[in-house]
Amino acid sequence: MFRDLCARLEQSPVTTTYSIMQEFDLLDGHPWTKVTQSAVTNYYACLYGIAREERPKKVLEVGVAFGMSGSTLIKSCEPFELYVGIDLAIFGPQNGTQVNNLEFAKNKIHNWCKRNNIPTTRAMFFNANTQPVGQGDNDDLGQDVPRFQEIPELMSVLNNERFDIIFIDGKHTGLGLYNDLCAFWPYLKPGGLAICDDLHDAVTYKGVFSWAGDTETSFQRFIREHVNCISDFAIWDFPRVPPDEMNGLRPFGLVRKSAEADQPGHEVKTTNDSPIFFQDFLGFDWTNNRIKLPQEVKRVWLDVGANEAETTTPALQSEQDLAIIAFEPLPDKWEKLVNKHPRLIALPFAVSSIAGVAAFNRTANNVSSSLQSFSNEGLAEWKDTRGLEIVEQLLVGVCRLETVAARLPVERIEFAKIDAQGCDLDVVKSLGTLLPRVDVLKLEVAVTKSQLYEGGATREEMTTYLLSRGFKLASVENQTNDQEQNLTFVNTRSPSAQDTFERLIGLRQVKAPALEELTATSESEYKRLAAFNMEKIKANPHDPVAWTAFAILAYSQGDIHNFTTAFKQAQALDPYHPRLLQLEACIRERSGQVLQEAGQLADKGDLANATTLVETLYEDFPSSQEAAVAIGRYFLATKQADKFNSVPFLVRKRSVSESDLTCEQYVHDQELAYLRSNPDVAAAVNNRSFKSGWEHYVMCGHREGRPYFAQPNRIGR
Repeated sequence: MFRDLCARLEQSPVTTTYSIMQEFDLLDGHPWTKVTQSAVTNYYACLYGIAREERPKKVLEVGVAFGMSGSTLIKSCEPFELYVGIDLAIFGPQNGTQVNNLEFAKNKIHNWCKRNNIPTTRAMFFNANTQPVGQGDNDDLGQDVPRFQEIPELMSVLNNERFDIIFIDGKHTGLGLYNDLCAFWPYLKPGGLAICDDLHDAVTYKGVFSWAGDTETSFQRFIREHVNCISDFAIWDFPRVPPDEMNGLRPFGLVRKSAEADQPGHEVKTTNDSPIFFQDFLGFDWTNNRIKLPQEVKRVWLDVGANEAETTTPALQSEQDLAIIAFEPLPDKWEKLVNKHPRLIALPFAVSSIAGVAAFNRTANNVSSSLQSFSNEGLAEWKDTRGLEIVEQLLVGVCRLETVAARLPVERIEFAKIDAQGCDLDVVKSLGTLLPRVDVLKLEVAVTKSQLYEGGATREEMTTYLLSRGFKLASVENQTNDQEQNLTFVNTRSPSAQDTFERLIGLRQVKAPALEELTATSESEYKRLAAFNMEKIKANPHDPVAWTAFAILAYSQGDIHNFTTAFKQAQALDPYHPRLLQLEACIRERSGQVLQEAGQLADKGDLANATTLVETLYEDFPSSQEAAVAIGRYFLATKQADKFNSVPFLVRKRSVSESDLTCEQYVHDQELAYLRSNPDVAAAVNNRSFKSGWEHYVMCGHREGRPYFAQPNRIGR
């Protein structure tokens, strides 16, 4: 399948563009030297990697230009028997060459043939127009060039050969790509590969490329009309030329002709026997490139691997402005979703970072069905393998979430629940540049030694990827005999994300229990339960339930050391576990009582005893933000610089922000002292290189225990 090959080539390219162009003497002498000489360019390396897998002997190219792609395809041949290149040949001296582009390409490739003792007759070049009468290139130049059907020598070759690969890089605008695919598809052998380039969609690339949307529409139309003779297809949004930005991407369209394509009556089944693309489903208006949603809808969720959408559809009953886009590739499951709710839009697709068609493994229990195969090691470790038998393989449509998200009539995606059985991280990656628009992500991961599915991402890999993109791990839920976890991530760069998350878990409804609920246990009972929980922790150090239970027990007995350890671990694993929230509520209640008493002492002028009272509270509960901020303020008020600097950095920041003018002036004095002893930082700040100076100050201050830079705008601004 294309998706596996493309993923492999992204990780391990088999050559470089530079080496190919150097071999064919194409590094310069043409208008695209920046492309052929740039380290950014992976376009031709990607083309070579795809073509080499075919082990082609015969290649046809529509749109030769200056011969770079033709050279790449010829190099991939094993052995090279025939290349046919067709071009309008309308570029010449105006682009800095002595001959037109087709002659330029012919000279370069024929010279390569001579150097390698290959007959030049194997590389054939034809000046021909492949578009209907009255059309030419993107600007309709070259209309007077003879049609390819009017050139006897070319037609003789086409009628007597079948090509392993056809590469379509001709007219991009209008239906240019569609016309070329239809015209030359009959000359592709059964099982052969068609490659198209520049499949830029209309939403992402609007205003960037004149053909944005045209090539994609042509490709989609061709797929729909030829679905009975196609065994695989994909859009690979990875090949690139300079610049190293969005407008440098040159997506490939890949289409595999079925091995039985020339046999009458042969059909390639797709999910539910439905056409493959979105416009064939209710609720899509592709004339405006937008998904049509009910008028009342203001918010959208995505449900990937929906099954029966049992975890998301209950929200539709209470949230009248919410719509859910559900993805379910199993035909019978999808059919149940279609009429389940008017604000549930069900799509019969799997989701991947590479769009196209793929084999989907259906298991006996249905819920473990996946694009991925099971790993032998993962199955050996799994506690209960009943229902994991693969009962059939389906050929299903595969889409990217970015394709859907770009066409939603809302700015943000509130929540994306992903349960793709070993493919969750790949589904996240399919969001592409639109990942920052998602507020909350919920993924599933196996926490066994080996992943259950081949290529499945580990918890560490998922977390690392999302943390690097501005998300934080907010919740962990154990499931499947503690062999899997649901991980919920919150977008820290979205102002609305935390509110979304709290609404999802009902955080604001958590009430503080009476303290007796958590303290009613004897010392002997405490020891017994503590030992029991420690055994569970040893068996699974990532179990937030066991750590939370241990923290509650330690709290109930005043065991501050074990409480602090367990509480920190529980917070790291699942900061929103209901029992942990209850414990935090108790701590807040206790902190509030102590802080109120300390405030009364401070009002009477007894700052020393007030500070001691809060300091004791902070020592008992260092994880209490209220206690930490309060002690920071009291240390400031009593001018205890060393103790203030021992408070965690972020707490010092908040302490200062909540302090009075006297405290701010105290910190300001500390800042000035630091800047006087660090002239490089002072110079950076005074020279308005504010960011570098500030970052250096914060880093040094944090590491060396210096005061927080309270109001940086006051110095050198």
